[in-house]
Amino acid sequence: MGAVDEAVRLLSAAPPAWFRFPPLLTERAQLFADQGRFEESLEDCRALIAQSNAGAPRQLRDQLAARALDVIDAGIAEFPSDVDRLLRRIRICLLAECHEQVVDTCRRVLDVFPDHPEALNNLGYALVALQRYAPAIDCYRAMLASAPDDADTWLNLGNVLRHERQLDCALDAYRRALALRPAFAEAHMEHALCLLSDGQFAAGWAEFEWRWSTRQLRPYYFKDATPPWLGDFDLSGKTIVLWDEQGLGDTLQFVRFVPRVADRAARVVLRVPTSLKSLLQMLDPRVLVIDALETLPAHDCHCPLMSVPHALGLDRPADFLCAPYLKPSPNEVGDWSRRLGVRRRLRVGVAWAGRQSGMINPTRDVPLACLARLWSVDADFFALQKDIPESDCADHAELGAVLNDCGKFDDFVDTAAVVAQLDLVIAVDSVIAHLAGALGTPCWLMLRASGEWRWDNPDGVSSWYPGVRVFRQRVPGEWDAVVGEVVAALRRVADEDAASVRSGSQSPAA
Repeated sequence: MGAVDEAVRLLSAAPPAWFRFPPLLTERAQLFADQGRFEESLEDCRALIAQSNAGAPRQLRDQLAARALDVIDAGIAEFPSDVDRLLRRIRICLLAECHEQVVDTCRRVLDVFPDHPEALNNLGYALVALQRYAPAIDCYRAMLASAPDDADTWLNLGNVLRHERQLDCALDAYRRALALRPAFAEAHMEHALCLLSDGQFAAGWAEFEWRWSTRQLRPYYFKDATPPWLGDFDLSGKTIVLWDEQGLGDTLQFVRFVPRVADRAARVVLRVPTSLKSLLQMLDPRVLVIDALETLPAHDCHCPLMSVPHALGLDRPADFLCAPYLKPSPNEVGDWSRRLGVRRRLRVGVAWAGRQSGMINPTRDVPLACLARLWSVDADFFALQKDIPESDCADHAELGAVLNDCGKFDDFVDTAAVVAQLDLVIAVDSVIAHLAGALGTPCWLMLRASGEWRWDNPDGVSSWYPGVRVFRQRVPGEWDAVVGEVVAALRRVADEDAASVRSGSQSPAA
């Protein structure tokens, strides 16, 4: 009926749970745009993308962003020095993830007002998104020159310095932020990750407990009537629930500590995502494994999985090395052995991207086209991707004769059965790397320059998985050198394997 304001009012009055219903967000995003409320329109698009990273939500966002920029740019053409219009343009481009345009527009503002805090802050954010860390550091230092008591800017500076792996400088920045705002949960959490990167595990685990006070993670804390256990009381005679948090890779990394808790408690209940339940049922016969859909049995206390090393007082790398600690299902191994057929030459699994649902991290993934040199090596390659990135679909379709597609894995029991029969896995920082490490299958990790705390061992060998070797970017965003190193190393292993097969000796370890 053309009653846009009333339609928006009705949609906005929906119960919170309804905002998980994509058509509602889609409709309201378009109506917000009709009202000229472009920022709110793009916020709804961002919520849609967080639910599903399929093409449609991004296409809608890009269409509405283009519409918003047409309106804003028309005003800027008439009033080119209107800073408010330029700032609005920056906000629209941030919401649309048009980071190059953010950089250009911020510099237009800074040409007129060199110390403008919002322009400097947004320029720094966009440069970080583009992995241009050095100029981002300059932005935050410029802000601190005029506002040295801004805790948020010290936090942002610390984050960029950590990306640059200047850990001592990053730690100093976090401490300055915390001196200004002692209860700054986000700064405590980033400080914790920096301490863990630096090998200061005891202090890092303690600081990491602040994560449950951050805006990002607070909603996901386990709502339970029993007290949390952080090693502060005896577990003898008690039942404890250990619960998963954050990503699948985090769960696989930290379940290594579950048997140690089982040594102390009368009973351990491990709650994990459904896709990991069957695999983790083989972790320890003393542990009851359930998923989030099942009713919790009676229990006395609980602990998030990533808090277990803190609760156990583990603070040395030697405390973490216990791989392999997972094993595949014998039945599934037999089934997949028949599907994979007779081993003819080196078997290599490949996972070039992480999850493709919700908010993804593109700087972590390697475009499939960048791996073209890999296929020239004398080996059989197996795709371990559950989801193919949309940008890789065309390249993937052309690799049918080179890259064996194992199909859609229904469960990690299937994935584990395949990985256990491979000679080597080549993966980005994803759940597949953790799975290979936990099973003891050799894994070569292709890692972005900024990396992450768990892989920050300077000698290129993981402190968490003895079979994981790290190939790290030297320049942010550039994968060619990493792929070149991997191809050269793989060719040597494939040649040794072929020679051992010809001689009848055992295949060499990767």
